[in-house]
Amino acid sequence: MPRSIFGKCRAACMYMRMIFAAVYLCLFSTQAKEADVIFVDQVSHCVPILRLLSKAKILFYCHYPDQLLSKPGSALKSLYRLPMDKFEEYSTGQAHKILVNSSFTLRVFRETFKSLKDIPVGVLYPALQTKVFAKKARKPNRFTIPSDKLVISSVNRYERKKGLIIAFEALALVRKQFPETKIHFIHGGGYDPQNDENVEHFEELQKSAGNHGFVEGPEGDYQLLRDLSNEDKLFLLQKSNVNVYTPIGEHFGIVPLEAMAAGVPVIAMASGGPLETVKDGETGLLVPEPFGKIEMAKTISKFIEEFNKTERSRVCAQHVADNFSFEAFTSQLDSILTQL
Repeated sequence: MPRSIFGKCRAACMYMRMIFAAVYLCLFSTQAKEADVIFVDQVSHCVPILRLLSKAKILFYCHYPDQLLSKPGSALKSLYRLPMDKFEEYSTGQAHKILVNSSFTLRVFRETFKSLKDIPVGVLYPALQTKVFAKKARKPNRFTIPSDKLVISSVNRYERKKGLIIAFEALALVRKQFPETKIHFIHGGGYDPQNDENVEHFEELQKSAGNHGFVEGPEGDYQLLRDLSNEDKLFLLQKSNVNVYTPIGEHFGIVPLEAMAAGVPVIAMASGGPLETVKDGETGLLVPEPFGKIEMAKTISKFIEEFNKTERSRVCAQHVADNFSFEAFTSQLDSILTQL
Protein backbone atom coordinates (compact mmCIF):
# COMPACT_ATOMS: atom_id res chain seq x y z
CA MET A 1 0.00 0.00 0.00
CA PRO A 2 1.35 3.48 -0.82
CA ARG A 3 2.82 5.83 1.79
CA SER A 4 1.16 8.77 0.05
CA ILE A 5 -0.99 9.69 -2.95
CA PHE A 6 1.05 11.99 -5.16
CA GLY A 7 2.80 13.28 -2.06
CA LYS A 8 -0.50 13.97 -0.25
CA CYS A 9 -2.78 12.12 2.19
CA ARG A 10 0.16 10.67 4.14
CA ALA A 11 -1.86 10.35 7.34
CA ALA A 12 -4.74 8.53 5.66
CA CYS A 13 -2.30 6.15 3.98
CA MET A 14 -0.50 5.51 7.27
CA TYR A 15 -3.74 4.68 9.05
CA MET A 16 -4.85 2.36 6.25
CA ARG A 17 -1.50 0.57 6.32
CA MET A 18 -1.88 0.01 10.08
CA ILE A 19 -5.44 -1.29 9.64
CA PHE A 20 -4.32 -3.55 6.79
CA ALA A 21 -1.47 -4.88 8.95
CA ALA A 22 -3.89 -5.53 11.84
CA VAL A 23 -6.27 -7.50 9.60
CA TYR A 24 -3.40 -9.56 8.22
CA LEU A 25 -2.03 -10.18 11.70
CA CYS A 26 -5.34 -11.45 13.06
CA LEU A 27 -6.24 -13.62 10.07
CA PHE A 28 -2.88 -15.15 9.19
CA SER A 29 -0.59 -14.98 12.22
CA THR A 30 -0.64 -17.97 14.56
CA GLN A 31 1.16 -15.95 17.21
CA ALA A 32 -1.49 -13.24 17.11
CA LYS A 33 -4.25 -15.81 17.48
CA GLU A 34 -2.58 -17.26 20.57
CA ALA A 35 -1.44 -13.95 22.10
CA ASP A 36 -2.66 -12.78 25.49
CA VAL A 37 -1.84 -9.14 24.83
CA ILE A 38 -1.20 -7.10 21.67
CA PHE A 39 0.88 -3.96 22.26
CA VAL A 40 -0.01 -1.10 19.89
CA ASP A 41 2.43 1.80 19.62
CA GLN A 42 1.70 5.40 18.52
CA VAL A 43 -1.21 4.97 16.06
CA SER A 44 -4.55 3.78 17.49
CA HIS A 45 -6.62 3.42 14.30
CA CYS A 46 -6.01 -0.33 14.15
CA VAL A 47 -7.21 -1.01 17.72
CA PRO A 48 -10.91 -1.69 16.87
CA ILE A 49 -9.83 -4.22 14.22
CA LEU A 50 -7.55 -6.03 16.66
CA ARG A 51 -10.27 -6.07 19.30
CA LEU A 52 -12.85 -7.41 16.81
CA LEU A 53 -10.71 -10.12 15.23
CA SER A 54 -8.54 -11.30 18.14
CA LYS A 55 -9.14 -12.58 21.65
CA ALA A 56 -6.15 -10.71 23.05
CA LYS A 57 -6.25 -7.74 25.38
CA ILE A 58 -5.17 -4.56 23.58
CA LEU A 59 -2.67 -2.22 25.22
CA PHE A 60 -2.23 1.15 23.49
CA TYR A 61 0.83 3.32 24.18
CA CYS A 62 0.08 6.93 23.24
CA HIS A 63 3.15 9.13 22.69
CA TYR A 64 0.95 12.11 21.75
CA PRO A 65 -2.46 12.56 20.08
CA ASP A 66 -1.64 12.08 16.41
CA GLN A 67 -4.10 14.77 15.31
CA LEU A 68 -2.05 17.41 17.16
CA LEU A 69 1.06 16.53 15.14
CA SER A 70 -0.66 17.61 11.94
CA LYS A 71 0.11 21.19 10.90
CA PRO A 72 -2.96 23.46 10.63
CA GLY A 73 -4.11 24.08 7.07
CA SER A 74 -6.99 25.15 4.91
CA ALA A 75 -10.67 24.47 5.48
CA LEU A 76 -10.36 21.58 3.01
CA LYS A 77 -7.59 20.02 5.10
CA SER A 78 -9.68 20.44 8.25
CA LEU A 79 -12.54 18.63 6.51
CA TYR A 80 -10.13 15.89 5.38
CA ARG A 81 -8.78 15.48 8.93
CA LEU A 82 -12.16 15.55 10.74
CA PRO A 83 -13.21 11.89 10.29
CA MET A 84 -9.69 10.62 10.98
CA ASP A 85 -9.40 12.70 14.16
CA LYS A 86 -12.81 11.53 15.39
CA PHE A 87 -11.85 7.93 14.65
CA GLU A 88 -8.57 8.39 16.53
CA GLU A 89 -10.50 9.31 19.66
CA TYR A 90 -12.93 6.39 19.21
CA SER A 91 -10.21 3.84 18.41
CA THR A 92 -8.07 4.95 21.36
CA GLY A 93 -10.99 4.34 23.70
CA GLN A 94 -11.36 0.79 22.36
CA ALA A 95 -8.09 -0.34 23.96
CA HIS A 96 -8.34 -2.39 27.15
CA LYS A 97 -5.48 -0.40 28.66
CA ILE A 98 -4.09 3.03 27.68
CA LEU A 99 -0.64 4.32 28.58
CA VAL A 100 1.00 7.68 27.85
CA ASN A 101 4.69 8.60 27.94
CA SER A 102 4.53 11.47 30.47
CA SER A 103 2.24 13.41 32.78
CA PHE A 104 2.43 16.27 30.27
CA THR A 105 1.06 13.99 27.53
CA LEU A 106 -1.63 12.79 29.94
CA ARG A 107 -2.83 16.36 30.42
CA VAL A 108 -2.90 16.93 26.64
CA PHE A 109 -4.65 13.57 26.20
CA ARG A 110 -7.45 14.65 28.56
CA GLU A 111 -7.81 18.03 26.85
CA THR A 112 -7.95 16.46 23.39
CA PHE A 113 -10.07 13.35 23.90
CA LYS A 114 -13.05 14.76 25.81
CA SER A 115 -15.14 11.59 25.50
CA LEU A 116 -12.44 9.53 27.24
CA LYS A 117 -12.37 11.64 30.43
CA ASP A 118 -13.53 8.75 32.63
CA ILE A 119 -11.19 6.10 31.18
CA PRO A 120 -8.12 5.32 33.38
CA VAL A 121 -4.81 6.18 31.73
CA GLY A 122 -1.39 5.20 33.09
CA VAL A 123 1.98 6.92 32.68
CA LEU A 124 4.90 4.80 31.46
CA TYR A 125 8.08 6.75 30.81
CA PRO A 126 10.19 5.68 27.82
CA ALA A 127 13.38 3.91 28.81
CA LEU A 128 17.07 3.94 28.06
CA GLN A 129 19.64 1.19 27.98
CA THR A 130 21.70 3.12 30.54
CA LYS A 131 24.66 0.73 30.28
CA VAL A 132 25.19 1.83 26.68
CA PHE A 133 25.75 5.43 27.76
CA ALA A 134 28.19 4.40 30.47
CA LYS A 135 30.58 2.86 27.93
CA LYS A 136 33.32 5.03 26.49
CA ALA A 137 32.49 5.86 22.87
CA ARG A 138 35.12 5.60 20.13
CA LYS A 139 36.45 8.78 18.59
CA PRO A 140 34.65 9.61 15.29
CA ASN A 141 36.37 10.41 12.02
CA ARG A 142 33.85 12.92 10.73
CA PHE A 143 34.15 15.63 13.39
CA THR A 144 36.52 16.88 16.10
CA ILE A 145 35.65 18.29 19.51
CA PRO A 146 38.04 20.90 20.95
CA SER A 147 39.46 20.06 24.36
CA ASP A 148 40.26 23.61 25.43
CA LYS A 149 36.74 25.07 25.23
CA LEU A 150 33.42 24.84 27.04
CA VAL A 151 31.55 22.43 24.80
CA ILE A 152 27.78 22.91 24.56
CA SER A 153 26.00 20.18 22.60
CA SER A 154 22.54 19.93 21.12
CA VAL A 155 20.86 16.95 19.47
CA ASN A 156 17.61 17.22 17.51
CA ARG A 157 16.13 17.12 14.03
CA TYR A 158 16.63 20.11 11.75
CA GLU A 159 13.09 21.40 12.19
CA ARG A 160 12.05 24.97 13.04
CA LYS A 161 9.77 23.86 15.86
CA LYS A 162 12.83 22.55 17.74
CA GLY A 163 13.86 26.15 18.46
CA LEU A 164 17.54 25.84 17.53
CA ILE A 165 17.78 29.49 16.47
CA ILE A 166 17.41 30.46 20.14
CA ALA A 167 20.65 28.66 20.96
CA PHE A 168 22.71 30.92 18.65
CA GLU A 169 20.91 34.06 19.80
CA ALA A 170 21.49 33.17 23.45
CA LEU A 171 25.15 32.22 22.92
CA ALA A 172 25.78 35.60 21.30
CA LEU A 173 24.60 37.26 24.51
CA VAL A 174 26.62 34.89 26.69
CA ARG A 175 29.80 35.58 24.71
CA LYS A 176 29.45 39.30 25.50
CA GLN A 177 29.03 38.55 29.21
CA PHE A 178 31.90 36.05 29.39
CA PRO A 179 34.40 37.15 26.72
CA GLU A 180 37.17 35.20 28.46
CA THR A 181 35.23 31.89 28.25
CA LYS A 182 35.85 30.02 25.01
CA ILE A 183 32.56 28.37 24.00
CA HIS A 184 32.12 25.80 21.23
CA PHE A 185 28.56 24.84 20.22
CA ILE A 186 27.92 21.57 18.38
CA HIS A 187 24.52 20.53 17.09
CA GLY A 188 23.90 17.08 15.64
CA GLY A 189 20.55 16.23 14.14
CA GLY A 190 18.43 14.18 11.78
CA TYR A 191 18.71 15.53 8.25
CA ASP A 192 16.91 14.36 5.12
CA PRO A 193 18.18 16.06 1.93
CA GLN A 194 14.77 15.45 0.33
CA ASN A 195 12.98 17.21 3.18
CA ASP A 196 12.68 20.89 2.24
CA GLU A 197 12.40 22.06 5.84
CA ASN A 198 15.57 20.19 6.87
CA VAL A 199 17.55 21.75 4.03
CA GLU A 200 16.15 25.26 4.54
CA HIS A 201 16.54 25.23 8.32
CA PHE A 202 20.14 24.02 8.11
CA GLU A 203 20.92 27.03 5.93
CA GLU A 204 18.95 29.32 8.28
CA LEU A 205 21.05 28.19 11.22
CA GLN A 206 24.28 28.81 9.32
CA LYS A 207 23.05 32.28 8.40
CA SER A 208 22.00 33.03 11.99
CA ALA A 209 25.41 31.93 13.28
CA GLY A 210 27.15 34.11 10.69
CA ASN A 211 25.01 37.11 11.61
CA HIS A 212 26.19 36.79 15.21
CA GLY A 213 29.82 36.61 14.20
CA PHE A 214 30.32 32.90 14.85
CA VAL A 215 32.93 31.02 12.82
CA GLU A 216 32.09 27.49 11.69
CA GLY A 217 34.46 24.56 12.11
CA PRO A 218 36.35 22.58 14.79
CA GLU A 219 38.71 25.50 15.40
CA GLY A 220 35.88 28.02 15.32
CA ASP A 221 32.80 28.64 17.41
CA TYR A 222 30.34 26.02 16.21
CA GLN A 223 29.67 22.90 14.14
CA LEU A 224 26.43 21.69 12.57
CA LEU A 225 26.50 17.91 12.10
CA ARG A 226 24.01 15.90 10.08
CA ASP A 227 22.76 12.35 10.67
CA LEU A 228 24.93 11.28 13.57
CA SER A 229 25.28 7.57 14.19
CA ASN A 230 24.42 6.36 17.70
CA GLU A 231 28.13 5.94 18.43
CA ASP A 232 28.93 9.47 17.24
CA LYS A 233 26.05 10.89 19.26
CA LEU A 234 27.32 9.12 22.37
CA PHE A 235 30.82 10.53 21.83
CA LEU A 236 29.40 14.03 21.39
CA LEU A 237 27.39 13.80 24.59
CA GLN A 238 30.23 12.35 26.63
CA LYS A 239 32.59 15.11 25.53
CA SER A 240 30.09 17.88 26.26
CA ASN A 241 30.15 20.05 29.34
CA VAL A 242 26.41 20.63 29.02
CA ASN A 243 23.60 19.67 26.65
CA VAL A 244 21.12 22.33 25.56
CA TYR A 245 17.59 21.17 24.72
CA THR A 246 15.60 23.94 23.01
CA PRO A 247 12.12 22.54 22.08
CA ILE A 248 9.09 24.05 23.81
CA GLY A 249 6.13 21.85 24.75
CA GLU A 250 7.92 18.61 23.85
CA HIS A 251 5.70 15.77 25.05
CA PHE A 252 8.67 13.82 26.47
CA GLY A 253 12.05 14.32 24.82
CA ILE A 254 14.56 11.46 24.98
CA VAL A 255 17.70 13.59 24.41
CA PRO A 256 17.86 15.04 27.97
CA LEU A 257 17.77 11.49 29.32
CA GLU A 258 20.53 10.39 26.95
CA ALA A 259 22.69 13.33 27.99
CA MET A 260 22.16 12.74 31.71
CA ALA A 261 22.79 9.00 31.27
CA ALA A 262 26.14 9.98 29.72
CA GLY A 263 26.85 12.02 32.84
CA VAL A 264 26.14 15.41 31.27
CA PRO A 265 23.86 18.05 32.86
CA VAL A 266 21.07 19.51 30.74
CA ILE A 267 19.72 22.99 30.11
CA ALA A 268 16.13 22.65 28.90
CA MET A 269 12.96 24.68 28.64
CA ALA A 270 10.73 24.45 31.72
CA SER A 271 8.02 23.00 29.50
CA GLY A 272 6.68 19.57 28.65
CA GLY A 273 8.74 16.45 29.31
CA PRO A 274 11.87 18.09 30.79
CA LEU A 275 9.77 19.25 33.74
CA GLU A 276 9.54 15.57 34.65
CA THR A 277 13.00 14.38 33.61
CA VAL A 278 15.42 17.19 34.56
CA LYS A 279 15.85 17.95 38.26
CA ASP A 280 16.35 21.70 38.29
CA GLY A 281 19.52 22.63 40.14
CA GLU A 282 20.67 19.01 40.45
CA THR A 283 20.87 17.31 37.05
CA GLY A 284 20.57 20.52 35.07
CA LEU A 285 18.83 23.86 34.82
CA LEU A 286 15.38 24.74 33.48
CA VAL A 287 14.87 27.87 31.39
CA PRO A 288 11.85 29.87 32.63
CA GLU A 289 9.11 31.41 30.50
CA PRO A 290 8.82 33.11 28.04
CA PHE A 291 11.60 30.76 26.80
CA GLY A 292 13.35 33.44 24.74
CA LYS A 293 17.01 34.16 24.05
CA ILE A 294 17.36 36.30 27.18
CA GLU A 295 16.07 33.57 29.49
CA MET A 296 18.23 30.96 27.74
CA ALA A 297 21.31 33.22 27.96
CA LYS A 298 20.75 33.83 31.69
CA THR A 299 20.47 30.08 32.29
CA ILE A 300 23.64 29.29 30.33
CA SER A 301 25.41 32.06 32.27
CA LYS A 302 24.23 30.53 35.53
CA PHE A 303 25.63 27.19 34.40
CA ILE A 304 29.02 28.75 33.64
CA GLU A 305 29.13 30.45 37.03
CA GLU A 306 27.75 27.68 39.27
CA PHE A 307 27.80 24.26 37.63
CA ASN A 308 30.66 21.81 37.40
CA LYS A 309 30.30 18.78 35.12
CA THR A 310 32.62 16.58 37.18
CA GLU A 311 30.51 17.04 40.30
CA ARG A 312 27.23 16.52 38.46
CA SER A 313 28.22 13.52 36.33
CA ARG A 314 27.45 10.80 38.88
CA VAL A 315 24.23 12.52 40.02
CA CYS A 316 22.93 12.77 36.43
CA ALA A 317 23.69 9.15 35.56
CA GLN A 318 22.21 7.84 38.82
CA HIS A 319 19.03 9.87 38.33
CA VAL A 320 18.39 8.23 34.94
CA ALA A 321 19.33 4.76 36.21
CA ASP A 322 16.89 5.04 39.10
CA ASN A 323 13.93 6.43 37.18
CA PHE A 324 14.28 5.86 33.44
CA SER A 325 16.36 2.74 32.98
CA PHE A 326 15.25 -0.21 30.87
CA GLU A 327 15.01 -2.21 34.10
CA ALA A 328 12.56 0.29 35.62
CA PHE A 329 10.53 0.33 32.40
CA THR A 330 10.48 -3.48 32.25
CA SER A 331 9.34 -3.84 35.84
CA GLN A 332 6.44 -1.41 35.43
CA LEU A 333 5.38 -2.81 32.06
CA ASP A 334 5.50 -6.37 33.36
CA SER A 335 3.17 -5.41 36.20
CA ILE A 336 0.75 -3.77 33.73
CA LEU A 337 0.77 -6.79 31.41
CA THR A 338 0.19 -9.15 34.32
CA GLN A 339 -2.84 -7.12 35.40
CA LEU A 340 -4.23 -7.26 31.85
